[in-house]
Amino acid sequence: MVMVNRILPRIGNSVSVAGYLTQAANMYGGFYARKKALGSLGGASHGKTIKIQDGMVIRIR
Repeated sequence: MVMVNRILPRIGNSVSVAGYLTQAANMYGGFYARKKALGSLGGASHGKTIKIQDGMVIRIR
């Protein structure tokens, strides 16, 4: 949730999936940054904080 708040601070904000992964990986840094970014995306989607639709990540909550 913290990563989502940093990348998509307001409800209704959107970014491409690739853009989200790039920004999150850059914030995490380190060897497994890309995998942590993917986990962040999956967890937020499963928790209904974001919606992934047509290659875009949209904050819904």
